[in-house]
Amino acid sequence: MKIIISERQVKYILGSPDIINEQNDVPTDNNTLIVLQNSINDLIDKKQKEILDTTTVKIVGNPQDLKMAIGEKPYDMKQMVRGVYAIVIPPNSTFPFDGSPMSTLLPEIEKINEYKILAEKHPEIKTQIEKGMIKGMVYTDEQNQGTFKFTVSKRLEDTADMKSAVAFGTPYPFGEFLERNKLIYRFKSGLFGMLESGQISVNLSSIPLKLTPAQTSPGIVPSAPIQITPMTLGDLFNYDNIEFKDENAANQQMARFIQQIKSLIEKYGETFIKHIYSQNPTIQAYASIDGDPAQQIVGEYQPCSGNKTRQEYDLCLSQERAKKISDI
Repeated sequence: MKIIISERQVKYILGSPDIINEQNDVPTDNNTLIVLQNSINDLIDKKQKEILDTTTVKIVGNPQDLKMAIGEKPYDMKQMVRGVYAIVIPPNSTFPFDGSPMSTLLPEIEKINEYKILAEKHPEIKTQIEKGMIKGMVYTDEQNQGTFKFTVSKRLEDTADMKSAVAFGTPYPFGEFLERNKLIYRFKSGLFGMLESGQISVNLSSIPLKLTPAQTSPGIVPSAPIQITPMTLGDLFNYDNIEFKDENAANQQMARFIQQIKSLIEKYGETFIKHIYSQNPTIQAYASIDGDPAQQIVGEYQPCSGNKTRQEYDLCLSQERAKKISDI
């Protein structure tokens, strides 16, 4: 699946005197910044657990006012029944938190070629990294609510859990918790508490880096080209429907593209938004490449089931999948 521009727009761009022909292969600072931003996010992905482990999760308070804190961000827990407390996150919702300082990655960021190019001309890049925090987000998908559940009991079903129990209120590495999905507390009274989570996903990303713009007239976008890297998505969907095989993996594939667009909106504002709409951005989706297009079939995806041939049905399914990506 690819997001592309139409042939008409390609001809317009290449023929416009206001656009620098990129066949000259001269990268702009903005192009270089986008590559650097993506490289930093790739680095964050590789070190996700390590970064998450610098953030902690803990339960604090008392039975009348229990809170779960991710880093320094506290969230109220509600008593569901006696001895069971929970945070319920509605579908398609987010819980933000701060990960580790971006400065911890600076030694490795400094090895990235695009950083070397930009830092010499734009020292503000290094300052932003030194002062910035890696942003974290707990989120849920569109269909399911997420939960953090804390259960207090007299004993544990698995006696091995007793060995890993820590004193109530002790901060615990968040990455380790997500991997085990279990944090065991021991109370002074001899009771135990178990924190678990369900139907949540976690994403980390760098702060959007910004270059100090050259002085231009208000509302005018520089005529140098802004490169938007096309988003190419892998095999996302379950067979014969529009549901993702893995909601978390799908969101991670789209996150960088969305951040790229957001950072350009932050930089150029409404002018950039209008320009993007004027370009008629297109999503291409593919449902199938095998079989006779004239074959009579009965597809299982109900909104497209009225189409009788494979060609008609696959076209409908492709359009439905493209619409889902477009809505996101």
